[in-house]
Amino acid sequence: DAGVLRAGTFGGALRIGGGVGLFGGGVTAVQGGAFAAVVAGGAVSVSNGGGGTLTLATGAFSGLRCSDTLSLGDVAAVQPRAFDNATAEGLDMHAAGNAVGALPTGAFAGLTLSADPIWGGGDFDLRNAGVAGAEE
Repeated sequence: DAGVLRAGTFGGALRIGGGVGLFGGGVTAVQGGAFAAVVAGGAVSVSNGGGGTLTLATGAFSGLRCSDTLSLGDVAAVQPRAFDNATAEGLDMHAAGNAVGALPTGAFAGLTLSADPIWGGGDFDLRNAGVAGAEE
């Protein structure tokens, strides 16, 4: 499946001075371990960009170190602990239409942000998702 980012997609301990942009290429899923040990000096952006949706599996961004914003578009589903042990300056997440309702308990557990998250393009119910200060 060409649209799936699998464990080891970035070869393990990737260090990049700038950002990572994956959009418009039909990414449909980010599997566990895809961004493990990735250190990005800029923004990390992932979206489907082709009219489809994006699913974030458990561990998809585990261990990611992003010194700028983690930007996710066309999101249809987020599994628990998709961001375990990840850090980013901010999170900018947009739903695929109104496809996202309640996110599972712990969807964002383990994610550390230094700025408030931005939510858009859908009705995200964040009460149990593990986002500090989140409201319905």
